[in-house]
Amino acid sequence: TARIWLPTAPSNADQDASIISKELPAEGKIGRDPQYDNQILYVEAKADADGRIPLKVVYKITRREVQGDGGTDVRENAELLARYLKADAKVPIDGKPLEMLKGKNMPKDQMGAAKVIYDAIDDALTYGKDKPGWGEGDSAWVCESRTGNCTDFHSLFMSLARSRGIPAKFEIGFPLPEKHGAGDAPGYHCWAKFRPAGKGWVPVDISEANKHP
Repeated sequence: TARIWLPTAPSNADQDASIISKELPAEGKIGRDPQYDNQILYVEAKADADGRIPLKVVYKITRREVQGDGGTDVRENAELLARYLKADAKVPIDGKPLEMLKGKNMPKDQMGAAKVIYDAIDDALTYGKDKPGWGEGDSAWVCESRTGNCTDFHSLFMSLARSRGIPAKFEIGFPLPEKHGAGDAPGYHCWAKFRPAGKGWVPVDISEANKHP
């Protein structure tokens, strides 16, 4: 029997999400992970004759353009915000990544400090998927290779922001077409958000800026 944890699309300040239909091999239940408060669908099931466990969830999503100070999530509390200041396995808040800020004049204002971090990453890195190790979100690797995809760019941003006492988090979704109606979502895309003192979450997408200067 396999135990499966499947992230589900949340409703928040950026979007409204509702499940239209589910095709699951067994009855599932929705809960939340204790560390980041993400909504998770949990299922236990056995593989079919082909060794597969098919899952299908269909959503209706109303997505809103996210601009500037995006406000706060009503579910957030001090404990969750404190987690966004701590290191992750591949997102350290000391060591190699901090070399990126050597010689930089860091403002005391957190919005200004985040801009310095943003510009430092955009100036130092070049978007690319040609070096082994890309896409892992390993901040130290990114500092060495000076390249990577959206996961790599924003893992480094989180390392540097958190090291300066600025809460930062990772989000993942799809690159939606600008025009309304049908369109392709060719793969995942990710970005980061940071929360300067006295403000709500502010989105950053450094990899797209790097690709389209």
